[in-house]
Amino acid sequence: MLLAKYLRQLPNGPAFSAFERTRRRRVEGIIARGARASRRRVPGPLGRVVRNLTPPFVFSAERSLSSPSDHEVDWHQPVVNA
Repeated sequence: MLLAKYLRQLPNGPAFSAFERTRRRRVEGIIARGARASRRRVPGPLGRVVRNLTPPFVFSAERSLSSPSDHEVDWHQPVVNA
């Protein structure tokens, strides 16, 4: 959706460049989150028991309040081609 907004308001070349600059920070955050998740080790037998007995809200504190799917595009805000 964001790319469509840029293509609607700018010529193709500048639209793709502006889109990449805008998206880079968010995408790098998603990649970093995935890397952190993949480094977590699998719990052993005792760790699984503790995990299963711990209420879910204890582990939710480490999660961000926003997720990648919470992103919204404002169609009325003009894009910046800098």
